[in-house]
Amino acid sequence: MLERLSQGSYPKITTFFDDNDYSLALQALLAGTAPGVIYVDDPGEPRLALALTVEGYFLGGDHDKPASLHALDAFLEQKIFTADIFQSTGDSFSLGVSPESWADLLPELIPTHEVETLECYHYLCRQAKYDWRTHLPAGYTMRRMDHDVLLSGEFDIPDELPGIAAIELNWGSVEHFLAHGCGTVMTRGDQVVSWSAADCAVDERIEIGIHTHPQHRRRGLGAATAAVNVEGCLERGFTEIGWHCLTNNTGSWKIAEKVGFLRQRQYHAYYYMLDPFDHLAELGWHYFQRGEYERTRNYYEQLFNQREENPDYYYHLAAVAWAEDGNAAKILTYLREAADRGWSAYEFTAQQGRFKFVHDTAEWQTILAQIQHNAEANTDS
Repeated sequence: MLERLSQGSYPKITTFFDDNDYSLALQALLAGTAPGVIYVDDPGEPRLALALTVEGYFLGGDHDKPASLHALDAFLEQKIFTADIFQSTGDSFSLGVSPESWADLLPELIPTHEVETLECYHYLCRQAKYDWRTHLPAGYTMRRMDHDVLLSGEFDIPDELPGIAAIELNWGSVEHFLAHGCGTVMTRGDQVVSWSAADCAVDERIEIGIHTHPQHRRRGLGAATAAVNVEGCLERGFTEIGWHCLTNNTGSWKIAEKVGFLRQRQYHAYYYMLDPFDHLAELGWHYFQRGEYERTRNYYEQLFNQREENPDYYYHLAAVAWAEDGNAAKILTYLREAADRGWSAYEFTAQQGRFKFVHDTAEWQTILAQIQHNAEANTDS
């Protein structure tokens, strides 16, 4: 079993993560400026380390000592995948490895979960280039994050935005963030509609992100808010501003490039849902997004065979995946399951061109009627 490493001993393992220098959350943990914990095989002479940061987990060091691997295996099984120990959310985590050869051992270390590989981009910005003032729509106001915005209660921060809870998770407290971080919000009236806050900082480096309320997207608000935050970071003496996103998050990296961020690298991360059944569904969704429908169907079939009770949208997604194969029987089976479990997105289902294979069946009409009934029941309640 791994043991927790005291902060004073972090210098013993910093070289384990040389390949992850661009992961600032990890570097902030090592520097003692961000929350997190580190576990090692031997606190006296560590050979491997597992760092738990608020932005993801990182595995580093040597993997040629069987006793160390056994300790890691036990720790993952008994502490991480039981959520007995976690740093951010308790139901999933992303994992970075250093060196990359660790990836070959993941199926052996975590045999209950097939590896889901995430492709990610890392960007840096050293100069503000976006003239946000000429792109600010009427009725919107830009504000730097300060005590009044975050704590006075004067502004409404909707649940759709990260909010104070995210700041406390990443920084430990709002006060620590205000003293060492940087952030910007855009408001409309007394409501915050776009939010860009620093996630972590080390020396002259800082990382930021952007979140815009769904009702206010596609108006350029995200780019403007991020640009103002970049200006604020530079004014506070930061010289290197980082940005991370998935490669398939086109909206995020297009905003980054518009603001002036330059792509530095593409890298891998490995994603796990702690619950093995939810992980099957996650794999299904992952491959659905990539257009690999056969693999999508395979994962959902595994899930449905192993667990009877699942969310309604799992079955609807399975029906869409089977529609790509033109399998009318499977389409109807899973649409019926979705409807029986409360699926209520009538317009979304009715307008799915993929379901053309079943449009002329009586079962299709019966299922649509059930979905419409579910929608009406939700409205009445």
